[in-house]
Amino acid sequence: MPDTTDISTRGGFVRKGIVAVALAALAVATASPAGAQPIDCEDFGRTQTYYGWGPSLHYGKTVTVAYAPSECSGSWSDGAFSYSVAGTATIFEGKHPAGSTIATLPFSNKGSFTDPDGQGWPPAWWSCLSSADVSWQISDIYSFRATASDGGWSLGINVSGASPFRWSYSAC
Repeated sequence: MPDTTDISTRGGFVRKGIVAVALAALAVATASPAGAQPIDCEDFGRTQTYYGWGPSLHYGKTVTVAYAPSECSGSWSDGAFSYSVAGTATIFEGKHPAGSTIATLPFSNKGSFTDPDGQGWPPAWWSCLSSADVSWQISDIYSFRATASDGGWSLGINVSGASPFRWSYSAC
């Protein structure tokens, strides 16, 4: 059964805690450095309600998105974990997936990050990683990208029809 995550903001500002919750909501499959293990697509399926940010900004109201992955892969190389997920995002009006369907669009989630401890997904968010590049997007309406270089993190959220959000953090 997919996880459900409600994320809200006040005054349209995404705070560090909210961003951390959003990223933690992506926490799923683990692979072993002893060899690439297949990523279970089911682990990436989730339902998330957006209030005042992300896809809700695009539609101008609270929406719930049901993410249904159909293709997944992951691999290890020289202490780095890389993965790719693709599928469909069904967007519903309101706080539950029982609302009216607004759209069904492609979504993707991909990235790579150093992982000296061999934990696989998820990366050690906001820690002193030497490198990370993780993105999540719903085609044509929403994109989210987090990058790290020598412990310096940058986050960018872009929503069609809204001002971009940028945030940075130094973990080292």
